Amino acid sequence: MYFEATNKGINELTLDVLAIPLSDSENSRDLMRGLSEQLNINFEEIIRKIPEFFEKGKIEIVFTREKPYLVMLGGVPDESVISIGKALGRIAKKAKEYKASIIGVIVDHLADGEQLNKIIQTVSEAFSLSSYEFNKYKKEKKAIDFKILVLTQKLSIVEANESLERGSIIAEGVNLARDLVNEPANEANPVKLANFVTNIFSGLNVKVTIYDEKYLQENGFGGIIAVGKGSDVPPRLVVIEYNPVNGQRPVALVGKGVCFDSGGLDLKTREGMERMKIDMAGAAAVIGTIYSIAKLSILVNVVGVIPLVENMPSGKATKPGDVIKMYNGKYVEVVNTDAEGRLILADAISFVERRFRPRYIIDLATLTGACVIALGNKIAGIMGNDKELINDLIKSGEETNELLWELPLHKEYKENLKSEVADLRNISRDRGAGAIIGGLFLSEFLDNSSWAHLDIAGVVYSDKESSLNPRGATGFGVRLLLNFLINKSLGSS
Repeated sequence: MYFEATNKGINELTLDVLAIPLSDSENSRDLMRGLSEQLNINFEEIIRKIPEFFEKGKIEIVFTREKPYLVMLGGVPDESVISIGKALGRIAKKAKEYKASIIGVIVDHLADGEQLNKIIQTVSEAFSLSSYEFNKYKKEKKAIDFKILVLTQKLSIVEANESLERGSIIAEGVNLARDLVNEPANEANPVKLANFVTNIFSGLNVKVTIYDEKYLQENGFGGIIAVGKGSDVPPRLVVIEYNPVNGQRPVALVGKGVCFDSGGLDLKTREGMERMKIDMAGAAAVIGTIYSIAKLSILVNVVGVIPLVENMPSGKATKPGDVIKMYNGKYVEVVNTDAEGRLILADAISFVERRFRPRYIIDLATLTGACVIALGNKIAGIMGNDKELINDLIKSGEETNELLWELPLHKEYKENLKSEVADLRNISRDRGAGAIIGGLFLSEFLDNSSWAHLDIAGVVYSDKESSLNPRGATGFGVRLLLNFLINKSLGSS
């Protein structure tokens, strides 16, 4: 997909579609009146019904008489970046239906200055995200490669192109995460995925270290070994370091990487394991985030830690009732082998805290079905031990439309994690509060770091497409984390 800013007039360009987000504002009305003259179209009917028609985000298509292209008008209920992005996403999907390839976009009427820069960045994000397809294994590939021209008179071409490039790189990270989650488990097992990470960061200012099963066994990663040993494909621990700032403590991102989850010996049902290739969506989000941060040269140190396993049943698999010694020395009774994600995350959290002394630890995991029941498929759960960190992440999610809702780490529930034979059991004695219990379990493997846990089980995959998301993997978490890290950075180099 190609993006370019231009200060040429509409009549100087060859287009298939002219795309315009409209709000219920005088600026939108003035733009439409001006276009009426330039394109010799009577837009009065459109202007009249802007409040009633466009507030619901509908698309109206106008066939021009003088020029051989369509005008696609996308309604926005307000002039927020999120609403504008959704409108552009809907326009992109409609343009795809018409097999358009060259699209002009007008957004100057929506804002000025820095806000206009953000909107222009959203143009490239929205078109890239809404046009995504995972067609790697389809013989006939139907993706359309748009050429997007942003018409601006308010910003310099250099400034506008920088905003377009930034949005395009952010979308690259999201779409990379989507690709990884959509990959079948036979192509994204722990060994293959670890090798992929090494290759994808080649040429970037990033250090990748892969720890194999021998290292993990010898260095006490009992949780990762216990989950991974039931599979013929051995586990891996991937560490990704991006350190552009000398002496700055990093932000640690930990992503759950269960490349396929059968449930282990506590086997899932057929329906329950049908999509369990997506159980590494936390890992995918971490990979996509660091990829975009490095390409944007953002001045913030980040370390990603990704435990990769397959949770499979076999004669070698961990059995219900087994006791394992974790990386931090605590013993855990594995009451249920299908509560495996917390075991590998616990080792990874302990490791990153002791090795890197990070400013913050943020883990992302498709951890519990309980979180899906509580919050559905539009909102992820968040919990942790640092209220300021939690609030910053929630705010970042609001700014990127990747929404979080805080769940309480109620300490009395820790009683339910007590084991008769070990320090902890990996699931609660009682039903209920499953997402919170998962967070409380992870909190037992921290010393004193600021930490937040994102339970993203309900939001990483969608059965229905929306304005910016296709059916399938959503890439949830990448834009949220990027926004958070950019806010914590010293800028870009």
